[in-house]
Amino acid sequence: MSTTPSAKLAHCRTCRAPIVWALTQKGNREPLDFEPVADGNIEVVDWTRTPEEDEWTPVVRHLKKGELDVLPGFDVPDRYKSHFATCSDPAKHRKPR
Repeated sequence: MSTTPSAKLAHCRTCRAPIVWALTQKGNREPLDFEPVADGNIEVVDWTRTPEEDEWTPVVRHLKKGELDVLPGFDVPDRYKSHFATCSDPAKHRKPR
């Protein structure tokens, strides 16, 4: 991830793609693709430090359709995709509802 501080790199157990574990604003863990993408719908809004691991974890929010547009003259913040959207076998890791 290109936003400071940096998050710990991990790899998907299924496809081995590089990922970062993030926390949603509700406190749920979510895997993100490691690199930002232009059509991403997830932004890092904060960072939290886990005392037991002494690592920084991004706190993210999902953007709604109206929030995806950027006003002219403003920088586009880094945006990411959930790894569930890009993994070759995401169902393998989802919890049953």
